[in-house]
Amino acid sequence: MANVKWMKKVKENRAAKGSIHSCLILHSCFRSILVSLSFAMLAVSVSSCKKNSTAFDFLEEEPSISAGEVDIIGYTPESDPVVVADGKSTTFAVSLGPTAGAEVTYVWKLDAVEVASSSNPFYVLNGSSVTSGSHSLVVEARNTKYAASKTFNVRKNAAPALSLTTPGATGNSVNVNGSISFSVQATDSDGDSLSYTWKLNGVEAPSLFAVTSSAGTSTAIFSPTLTQVGSGTIKVEVYDGNDTTSYSWGIDVVNPITAAINSYSPTTALVIVTSTGSVAFSISATAKTPQFIAGNLMEWP
Repeated sequence: MANVKWMKKVKENRAAKGSIHSCLILHSCFRSILVSLSFAMLAVSVSSCKKNSTAFDFLEEEPSISAGEVDIIGYTPESDPVVVADGKSTTFAVSLGPTAGAEVTYVWKLDAVEVASSSNPFYVLNGSSVTSGSHSLVVEARNTKYAASKTFNVRKNAAPALSLTTPGATGNSVNVNGSISFSVQATDSDGDSLSYTWKLNGVEAPSLFAVTSSAGTSTAIFSPTLTQVGSGTIKVEVYDGNDTTSYSWGIDVVNPITAAINSYSPTTALVIVTSTGSVAFSISATAKTPQFIAGNLMEWP
Protein backbone atom coordinates (compact mmCIF):
# COMPACT_ATOMS: atom_id res chain seq x y z
CA MET A 1 0.00 0.00 0.00
CA ALA A 2 2.89 2.31 0.77
CA ASN A 3 4.44 1.62 -2.64
CA VAL A 4 1.22 2.52 -4.41
CA LYS A 5 1.09 5.87 -2.62
CA TRP A 6 4.71 6.55 -3.46
CA MET A 7 4.14 5.85 -7.21
CA LYS A 8 1.13 8.15 -7.21
CA LYS A 9 3.20 10.93 -5.68
CA VAL A 10 5.89 10.58 -8.36
CA LYS A 11 3.29 10.87 -11.13
CA GLU A 12 1.85 14.02 -9.55
CA ASN A 13 5.34 15.62 -9.37
CA ARG A 14 6.05 14.82 -13.00
CA ALA A 15 2.76 16.34 -14.08
CA ALA A 16 3.55 19.53 -12.15
CA LYS A 17 7.01 19.84 -13.73
CA GLY A 18 5.52 19.43 -17.20
CA SER A 19 3.06 22.23 -16.55
CA ILE A 20 5.85 24.50 -15.36
CA HIS A 21 7.95 23.71 -18.48
CA SER A 22 5.04 24.50 -20.77
CA CYS A 23 4.50 27.78 -19.01
CA LEU A 24 8.17 28.71 -19.50
CA ILE A 25 7.94 27.97 -23.24
CA LEU A 26 4.82 30.11 -23.57
CA HIS A 27 6.49 32.90 -21.63
CA SER A 28 9.55 32.85 -23.93
CA CYS A 29 7.39 32.96 -27.05
CA PHE A 30 5.38 35.83 -25.64
CA ARG A 31 8.58 37.81 -24.92
CA SER A 32 9.77 37.30 -28.53
CA ILE A 33 6.47 38.54 -29.86
CA LEU A 34 6.67 41.62 -27.64
CA VAL A 35 10.22 42.42 -28.80
CA SER A 36 9.23 42.09 -32.47
CA LEU A 37 6.21 44.32 -31.94
CA SER A 38 8.38 46.89 -30.15
CA PHE A 39 10.83 47.12 -33.06
CA ALA A 40 8.00 47.35 -35.54
CA MET A 41 6.39 50.17 -33.56
CA LEU A 42 9.76 51.95 -33.29
CA ALA A 43 10.31 51.71 -37.06
CA VAL A 44 6.84 53.15 -37.70
CA SER A 45 7.45 55.90 -35.15
CA VAL A 46 10.83 56.85 -36.68
CA SER A 47 9.37 56.80 -40.18
CA SER A 48 6.58 59.10 -39.03
CA CYS A 49 9.01 61.45 -37.30
CA LYS A 50 11.33 61.63 -40.30
CA LYS A 51 8.49 63.02 -42.36
CA ASN A 52 8.11 66.02 -40.07
CA SER A 53 11.55 66.47 -38.52
CA THR A 54 15.27 66.67 -39.39
CA ALA A 55 16.26 65.07 -36.10
CA PHE A 56 16.59 61.68 -37.79
CA ASP A 57 18.63 62.78 -40.80
CA PHE A 58 21.50 60.59 -39.57
CA LEU A 59 19.33 57.59 -40.38
CA GLU A 60 19.07 58.54 -44.06
CA GLU A 61 20.50 56.01 -46.48
CA GLU A 62 23.68 57.05 -48.32
CA PRO A 63 22.85 58.40 -51.75
CA SER A 64 23.66 55.78 -54.38
CA ILE A 65 26.11 56.62 -57.18
CA SER A 66 24.26 57.03 -60.42
CA ALA A 67 24.90 53.66 -62.04
CA GLY A 68 25.80 53.70 -65.71
CA GLU A 69 27.70 57.00 -65.87
CA VAL A 70 30.70 56.75 -68.22
CA ASP A 71 33.85 58.47 -67.02
CA ILE A 72 37.25 58.20 -68.76
CA ILE A 73 39.80 58.14 -65.93
CA GLY A 74 42.95 57.21 -67.87
CA TYR A 75 44.42 56.97 -71.35
CA THR A 76 47.61 56.13 -73.23
CA PRO A 77 49.75 57.44 -74.89
CA GLU A 78 49.83 60.57 -72.75
CA SER A 79 52.03 62.67 -75.07
CA ASP A 80 50.42 65.49 -77.03
CA PRO A 81 50.68 65.18 -79.93
CA VAL A 82 51.27 61.48 -80.33
CA VAL A 83 53.92 61.04 -83.02
CA VAL A 84 53.58 58.06 -85.35
CA ALA A 85 56.00 56.90 -88.04
CA ASP A 86 56.08 54.68 -91.11
CA GLY A 87 56.30 50.99 -90.36
CA LYS A 88 55.62 51.46 -86.65
CA SER A 89 52.41 50.66 -84.74
CA THR A 90 51.09 52.73 -81.84
CA THR A 91 48.44 51.44 -79.41
CA PHE A 92 45.83 53.90 -78.12
CA ALA A 93 43.71 52.94 -75.09
CA VAL A 94 41.35 54.40 -72.47
CA SER A 95 40.20 53.19 -69.06
CA LEU A 96 36.80 53.88 -67.47
CA GLY A 97 35.48 54.41 -63.97
CA PRO A 98 33.58 51.61 -62.20
CA THR A 99 30.09 53.02 -62.87
CA ALA A 100 30.22 52.45 -66.63
CA GLY A 101 29.24 48.81 -66.34
CA ALA A 102 30.30 45.88 -68.45
CA GLU A 103 28.26 46.63 -71.57
CA VAL A 104 30.38 49.39 -73.09
CA THR A 105 31.02 50.02 -76.79
CA TYR A 106 34.11 51.89 -77.97
CA VAL A 107 33.80 53.75 -81.26
CA TRP A 108 37.07 55.01 -82.78
CA LYS A 109 37.15 57.70 -85.46
CA LEU A 110 40.20 58.87 -87.40
CA ASP A 111 39.70 62.31 -88.91
CA ALA A 112 35.92 61.92 -88.36
CA VAL A 113 35.82 58.56 -90.17
CA GLU A 114 34.86 55.51 -88.08
CA VAL A 115 37.67 52.95 -88.11
CA ALA A 116 36.61 50.59 -85.31
CA SER A 117 33.61 49.80 -83.09
CA SER A 118 33.79 47.02 -80.50
CA SER A 119 34.02 46.21 -76.81
CA ASN A 120 37.82 46.65 -76.90
CA PRO A 121 39.07 49.81 -75.18
CA PHE A 122 42.14 50.02 -77.43
CA TYR A 123 43.02 50.75 -81.07
CA VAL A 124 46.27 50.05 -82.93
CA LEU A 125 47.32 52.65 -85.51
CA ASN A 126 50.03 51.87 -88.05
CA GLY A 127 51.91 54.98 -89.08
CA SER A 128 52.01 53.80 -92.68
CA SER A 129 48.21 54.16 -92.92
CA VAL A 130 48.20 57.95 -92.51
CA THR A 131 49.81 60.79 -94.42
CA SER A 132 52.42 63.16 -93.00
CA GLY A 133 50.98 65.97 -90.90
CA SER A 134 48.34 66.38 -88.17
CA HIS A 135 45.41 64.06 -87.55
CA SER A 136 42.68 63.56 -84.94
CA LEU A 137 41.80 60.21 -83.35
CA VAL A 138 38.63 60.26 -81.22
CA VAL A 139 37.27 57.43 -79.09
CA GLU A 140 33.74 57.49 -77.69
CA ALA A 141 32.89 55.07 -74.89
CA ARG A 142 29.16 54.58 -74.45
CA ASN A 143 26.64 52.31 -72.81
CA THR A 144 22.85 52.39 -73.11
CA LYS A 145 22.51 55.70 -71.25
CA TYR A 146 25.75 57.66 -71.14
CA ALA A 147 28.84 58.40 -73.21
CA ALA A 148 32.26 60.03 -72.84
CA SER A 149 34.99 60.76 -75.37
CA LYS A 150 38.72 61.37 -75.60
CA THR A 151 40.57 63.08 -78.45
CA PHE A 152 44.17 62.15 -79.31
CA ASN A 153 46.11 64.65 -81.39
CA VAL A 154 48.26 62.65 -83.81
CA ARG A 155 51.21 63.81 -85.91
CA LYS A 156 52.61 61.62 -88.68
CA ASN A 157 56.35 62.15 -88.72
CA ALA A 158 58.12 63.23 -91.90
CA ALA A 159 61.40 61.41 -92.43
CA PRO A 160 64.62 63.40 -93.00
CA ALA A 161 65.26 64.40 -96.60
CA LEU A 162 68.71 64.27 -98.20
CA SER A 163 69.51 67.30 -100.34
CA LEU A 164 73.13 66.61 -101.33
CA THR A 165 75.50 63.63 -101.25
CA THR A 166 79.14 63.54 -102.38
CA PRO A 167 80.98 61.89 -104.06
CA GLY A 168 78.97 59.79 -106.53
CA ALA A 169 77.44 56.52 -105.40
CA THR A 170 79.85 54.37 -107.49
CA GLY A 171 83.41 54.44 -108.84
CA ASN A 172 85.06 55.33 -105.52
CA SER A 173 88.44 53.88 -104.56
CA VAL A 174 91.11 54.55 -101.97
CA ASN A 175 94.52 53.06 -101.19
CA VAL A 176 95.37 51.42 -97.90
CA ASN A 177 96.43 54.12 -95.41
CA GLY A 178 94.99 56.74 -97.76
CA SER A 179 91.74 58.64 -97.20
CA ILE A 180 88.57 59.67 -99.00
CA SER A 181 85.86 62.11 -97.89
CA PHE A 182 82.09 61.51 -97.95
CA SER A 183 79.45 64.08 -97.05
CA VAL A 184 75.68 64.49 -96.86
CA GLN A 185 73.26 67.36 -96.35
CA ALA A 186 69.83 66.73 -94.80
CA THR A 187 66.68 68.64 -93.78
CA ASP A 188 63.66 67.78 -91.63
CA SER A 189 60.30 69.40 -92.35
CA ASP A 190 59.12 68.80 -88.76
CA GLY A 191 62.10 70.67 -87.35
CA ASP A 192 63.37 67.58 -85.52
CA SER A 193 67.01 67.37 -84.49
CA LEU A 194 69.09 65.12 -86.73
CA SER A 195 71.81 62.64 -85.83
CA TYR A 196 74.21 60.88 -88.21
CA THR A 197 75.69 57.39 -88.07
CA TRP A 198 78.39 56.19 -90.48
CA LYS A 199 78.90 52.48 -91.21
CA LEU A 200 81.22 50.28 -93.25
CA ASN A 201 79.52 47.15 -94.59
CA GLY A 202 76.62 47.64 -92.17
CA VAL A 203 78.78 47.99 -89.04
CA GLU A 204 79.80 51.11 -87.17
CA ALA A 205 83.57 51.59 -87.42
CA PRO A 206 84.50 54.75 -85.52
CA SER A 207 88.23 54.02 -85.79
CA LEU A 208 88.03 54.27 -89.60
CA PHE A 209 85.93 57.45 -89.84
CA ALA A 210 86.73 60.98 -88.78
CA VAL A 211 83.23 62.50 -88.57
CA THR A 212 82.24 66.16 -88.37
CA SER A 213 78.49 66.89 -88.10
CA SER A 214 76.27 69.94 -87.68
CA ALA A 215 72.51 70.46 -87.77
CA GLY A 216 72.13 69.87 -91.51
CA THR A 217 75.43 68.37 -92.71
CA SER A 218 77.80 65.56 -91.88
CA THR A 219 81.21 64.70 -93.32
CA ALA A 220 83.16 61.49 -92.79
CA ILE A 221 86.79 60.96 -93.82
CA PHE A 222 87.39 57.26 -94.41
CA SER A 223 90.93 55.96 -93.81
CA PRO A 224 91.16 52.19 -94.39
CA THR A 225 93.85 49.72 -93.36
CA LEU A 226 94.97 46.41 -94.91
CA THR A 227 92.00 44.70 -93.22
CA GLN A 228 89.54 46.59 -95.43
CA VAL A 229 91.17 45.67 -98.78
CA GLY A 230 88.49 44.79 -101.35
CA SER A 231 85.04 46.05 -102.30
CA GLY A 232 82.68 47.38 -99.65
CA THR A 233 79.82 49.75 -98.88
CA ILE A 234 79.82 52.97 -96.87
CA LYS A 235 76.45 54.06 -95.49
CA VAL A 236 75.23 57.11 -93.60
CA GLU A 237 72.01 56.95 -91.56
CA VAL A 238 70.18 60.18 -90.72
CA TYR A 239 67.77 59.84 -87.76
CA ASP A 240 65.21 62.39 -86.54
CA GLY A 241 64.07 60.51 -83.44
CA ASN A 242 61.34 58.61 -85.28
CA ASP A 243 62.42 57.79 -88.83
CA THR A 244 65.72 57.00 -90.51
CA THR A 245 66.85 57.98 -94.01
CA SER A 246 70.04 56.43 -95.38
CA TYR A 247 72.40 56.71 -98.35
CA SER A 248 75.14 54.33 -99.54
CA TRP A 249 78.36 54.55 -101.59
CA GLY A 250 80.38 51.75 -103.14
CA ILE A 251 84.05 51.75 -102.19
CA ASP A 252 87.11 49.77 -103.36
CA VAL A 253 90.05 49.63 -100.96
CA VAL A 254 93.29 48.92 -102.85
CA ASN A 255 96.65 47.67 -101.57
CA PRO A 256 99.17 49.38 -103.91
CA ILE A 257 102.06 47.05 -103.05
CA THR A 258 100.21 43.86 -103.94
CA ALA A 259 101.26 42.29 -107.25
CA ALA A 260 99.02 40.04 -109.31
CA ILE A 261 100.51 37.18 -111.38
CA ASN A 262 98.70 36.96 -114.68
CA SER A 263 100.64 34.08 -116.34
CA TYR A 264 103.79 32.02 -116.09
CA SER A 265 105.84 29.47 -118.03
CA PRO A 266 106.41 26.62 -117.92
CA THR A 267 103.07 25.64 -116.41
CA THR A 268 103.85 22.04 -115.48
CA ALA A 269 104.13 21.20 -111.83
CA LEU A 270 107.47 19.44 -112.36
CA VAL A 271 110.11 21.00 -114.61
CA ILE A 272 113.00 18.72 -115.64
CA VAL A 273 116.27 20.24 -116.73
CA THR A 274 118.99 17.97 -118.15
CA SER A 275 122.63 18.48 -117.38
CA THR A 276 123.30 19.75 -120.87
CA GLY A 277 119.96 21.42 -121.55
CA SER A 278 118.24 24.61 -120.50
CA VAL A 279 114.67 25.79 -119.72
CA ALA A 280 113.40 29.32 -119.96
CA PHE A 281 111.17 30.56 -117.10
CA SER A 282 108.92 33.61 -117.52
CA ILE A 283 106.19 35.38 -115.56
CA SER A 284 103.73 38.14 -116.31
CA ALA A 285 102.52 40.26 -113.38
CA THR A 286 100.82 43.62 -112.76
CA ALA A 287 101.54 46.10 -110.00
CA LYS A 288 103.41 49.33 -109.55
CA THR A 289 106.79 49.27 -111.28
CA PRO A 290 109.26 47.85 -108.75
CA GLN A 291 112.55 49.46 -107.94
CA PHE A 292 115.62 47.33 -107.37
CA ILE A 293 117.79 48.25 -104.44
CA ALA A 294 120.84 46.66 -102.83
CA GLY A 295 120.89 42.90 -103.00
CA ASN A 296 117.82 41.12 -104.33
CA LEU A 297 115.23 43.12 -102.34
CA MET A 298 112.53 45.07 -104.10
CA GLU A 299 110.19 47.84 -103.01
CA TRP A 300 107.38 49.78 -104.59
CA PRO A 301 107.25 53.54 -104.34
